[in-house]
Amino acid sequence: MNKINLTNITNNEIFTYSTILIKGSVNIHNESSIILKHYSNNGKQLAESHWAVIKNKFKIIIELKIGDNMLVFKIGNEVLNTKLVYKQRVTNYTVCPVYIICADHDGRFQAPVNHDNSVQNACNKITLCSKLIQMLTAEKMYEKGFGKKTFQVEKECRIIKSSLTRRTVFNMHPEKLWEYIARELTNGQNSKTRKYLAFLSCTYWDGQNLHGHVALGGGGLALFGTGCLYTWPSKLEEVLPCFMNMAKVDTGTLLDDSCFR
Repeated sequence: MNKINLTNITNNEIFTYSTILIKGSVNIHNESSIILKHYSNNGKQLAESHWAVIKNKFKIIIELKIGDNMLVFKIGNEVLNTKLVYKQRVTNYTVCPVYIICADHDGRFQAPVNHDNSVQNACNKITLCSKLIQMLTAEKMYEKGFGKKTFQVEKECRIIKSSLTRRTVFNMHPEKLWEYIARELTNGQNSKTRKYLAFLSCTYWDGQNLHGHVALGGGGLALFGTGCLYTWPSKLEEVLPCFMNMAKVDTGTLLDDSCFR
C-alpha cells in the first residue's frame, strides 16, 4: 500500500483551469517535505518543487500545461505517479483581468524601493492572483459537492489607458469612479459575456491618507485600488513566501491594509 495519499485529485482527472491545488497526506514519520516532479507527456521535466509536510499533510500548487501532465511525488523511499489532464474550457463567458492607467500616469504602482512596480509586473501579479481565485472557487465548489466548477479567466491582463487624470481620480467619489471606468471598459465591447476584474494603477498612500482607492463590484465590473499590490506574488513560487511574509510594513511610506495581521 502506497504511503502517499492524494485526497482531492484522482489519476487521469481532467481540469479546465491551469493553476490547481493538490492536497494529500503521508503515512510516514520524521519527513518534513515532499518532492514533486512535473513532466510533460513526452517525458520532458517541466519543474521540480519541495513542499512542507505538516502533521503528515501537505498542500501543493502547480501550473498545468495543455494536455497530459505526469506528476511524480516522492517522500523518503515512497514514490507515487499520477497523471492529470488540462483541457481548456471553450466558452464565451470569461473574466478579464484589467490594469487601468490614468492619462497622466506611467502605470507604476506604489511599492517599496527595489520592488519591481512596472506595468508588466502589475499584470503578472493580477493574472496570477486571478488564477488563484479561480482555483479557490473550484476547490470550494468541490468541497460542497458540485465538482470543480469555476469561471474562465482570460489568458492576458488587458492594459487600458483611461481618459481620467490622477487628480480627477483622487477627487472622485468611488461610486462615480466605478461608473466612469465601467463605461470606458464596455464602450464598443460585448460586455454581456465578459466580466472585468480591474485595478487602478494610481492608488497612492501619503502616510496618512489613501488616494485613488476603490473596492466596489457589481454587474460586470469589480474595481480595486493597488495600494497593496506590492505584497502580491508575481509568480507561482512566490505564493507561499508572500503569504508567510512576517515583515512589518513601514506605514509612513506604504499602505498596510491587512487589518493588523
